[in-house]
Amino acid sequence: MQQQLRADDFQIPPHCQAVSVSHHKVAKFSLATTETYRDKNGQPQSQTDWHSIVLWRGLAELAQNYLHKGSLIFLEGKLKYRHYDDEQGRRHYVTEIIGDHLLLLDRKAAE
Repeated sequence: MQQQLRADDFQIPPHCQAVSVSHHKVAKFSLATTETYRDKNGQPQSQTDWHSIVLWRGLAELAQNYLHKGSLIFLEGKLKYRHYDDEQGRRHYVTEIIGDHLLLLDRKAAE
């Protein structure tokens, strides 16, 4: 099974939040992964899932400077689970991918 990673929701701003936290840059954005397969009738199907991505320091700067909507990337990282309570006291659970390695896979535009 292969997945194609595309930063389909990546725009600067508003979708990529690049801010400084304790003098360290952090970027947050959504990334879509699409899995393609054939159903029992042999018809091609696809399933898209959205993931919350968090990049720190140099990776955040790289994302801010070079990623755009539709960028093809390779991302490696770890899952982070957290929760928070909203103003009404409801608990929300969040799963994020904290990026450790980021490779830009887009080809350079013809000059």
